[in-house]
Amino acid sequence: SSGINAEYGDAQETIQSYMSRVSTLEKDAEEKNTINHQLEHAVEVEKTKIGSLQEDITRLDTTVNDLNEKLSKAKSGSAAESKALLIRCQEAEKSKLLLEETTKSEAV
Repeated sequence: SSGINAEYGDAQETIQSYMSRVSTLEKDAEEKNTINHQLEHAVEVEKTKIGSLQEDITRLDTTVNDLNEKLSKAKSGSAAESKALLIRCQEAEKSKLLLEETTKSEAV
């Protein structure tokens, strides 16, 4: 009878030990689950930040392209204006020379 009681006591201890181990494993699993959720959330936050940065980059690309286009137009516009101004200067120079020649010939 005492042998059976001892075996029963050992079995009870073993069961308690296993229950305690299962409880510890469940707590570990819950903690890991919580950490997983936190990491998943952190990943989502980072993905959102990346998406926002990509939108900013796209917007800046568009702005840079627009500014480059305006700059090109301004350059070609100022080149055309410079050419027109040069032609006017040349015409003025010709008129001046013509006037000088006319003045000299009239003076003679």
